[in-house]
Amino acid sequence: MMNVVLSSCSLFLLCAVRQSIAFASSAAPSSPQKVLVAGAAGRVGRRVVENLVKRGTGVLAAVRNVDSGKETLESLFGGSLPPEVQIVPCDLTSANSMQEACKDADAVIFCASGLSPSTGTVGSAVRAVKSFFGVKEKVDSAAAGVLARALLSGAKKGEVAGSSTPRLVHLSSAAVTRPSWSEEEKEVFKEVAEIPIVKLNPFDILGDKLEGEESVRSSGVPYCVVRACGLNDNQPPGRPVVVTGDVSVGRICRSDVAEVLVSCLFEQAASQKTFEVFSRPELPKNSGIFRSALERVKPDSKDWRDAVGSRAVSPELYSLLQQLQGPPPPRPDAEVEVQSSSPSETARVEGGQGEETETVEEKEKIVQTA
Repeated sequence: MMNVVLSSCSLFLLCAVRQSIAFASSAAPSSPQKVLVAGAAGRVGRRVVENLVKRGTGVLAAVRNVDSGKETLESLFGGSLPPEVQIVPCDLTSANSMQEACKDADAVIFCASGLSPSTGTVGSAVRAVKSFFGVKEKVDSAAAGVLARALLSGAKKGEVAGSSTPRLVHLSSAAVTRPSWSEEEKEVFKEVAEIPIVKLNPFDILGDKLEGEESVRSSGVPYCVVRACGLNDNQPPGRPVVVTGDVSVGRICRSDVAEVLVSCLFEQAASQKTFEVFSRPELPKNSGIFRSALERVKPDSKDWRDAVGSRAVSPELYSLLQQLQGPPPPRPDAEVEVQSSSPSETARVEGGQGEETETVEEKEKIVQTA
C-alpha cells in the first residue's frame, strides 16, 4: 500500500514538474542565443559585445576589417577572445556580405555608422562628394533594414518572426526628425531645434539615420529603435531616462547606451517602440524603473510622428524636460559627435535656471509617466 501511495505521489510530482516546465516554456519569451553586433569594434559596439558576454550570450562580432577588429576586441578581454565571441567579416554596404554574416544569427544589435572618427579625412571627403550629388550613405540609411530582412531569411527565421521581444535593436540618434520640423515646431522647441548637430547636419546624417529607422520599421522584424542623446564618455554612468517626442537633449556615456541596447533585446516592453534616452549620473540604476518606463512608451504605428513625435509633447512636459536636463556641462573639446544632440555652451536653455520645486527623482518620474 505504501509503495502504491509513493508511486502515486511520484507520478503526481512528475506531472506537476512537466506541467510547470511546459507552462514556463510557453509563457516565457525565448531569448536570442547568437546576436550579430554590427559595428562591433566601434566605441559603442565593443561595449555591447562586453555586455552580451556577461549575459552568456553568443556574439557574432561583425567587422569590416577582421584583423583590426579582432585586435580591438581581444584587448577588451585581456588579450584573447572568450568562447562566446566569433569574429565575422561584414561589409555594411554589401547586401550579400550582410546576408552571409547574419545566416546563423537570431538577433541583431546595430550600432554602426558611416560617419565616425574612423572614416578619416579621405572617408569624409568621399562622403562629401556623395552628399553633393545626392548619393545616400548606405550604412546609416539602409544597412539595418538589410540585416533585418536577412534575419527573416536565415536559419532561425521562424523564431525571429514570432518573437515577442525585439530581434533587431537599432541605435539611432536624437534629433533625427528636427531638420524636417515645421517653422511652428522650430519656434515652440527653439532650444532643441538650434543645437549644432541640427543646424550643421553634416552630410545630412540625421536624414540618413531617419531613413535607417524607417527601413527597420518596415522590415517585418520585431524591433526597437533607441535614439541616444549626446554621446560623451566624460559623462559618468547613471540611470537612463526614457523619453519620446524627439525634444530631448542631454548626455549619456557609451557604456550606458550599450547597457540599454542589450537590455532592450530581452524586454518584451521594448518591442515595436522608438524612444530617446539620456542619463542622470546622480541617480542609481534600477532595472525595474527602466522596464516601467519602457512599458509607458507607446508602440510605433503608421502615424508614429503624431503618436510619439514632437506634436504629442505638451508645453508642460517640454518645460519639465528643460528643467530635468538643465544646462549642459562644458565639453572638453569641440568635437561634434554623430549621435550628439546636446546644446552648445552658448545655447539659450530656458528652465532649470531658477529655483527647482521638485527633486530630480520626482521630475524623472513625471517625465517617464507622461
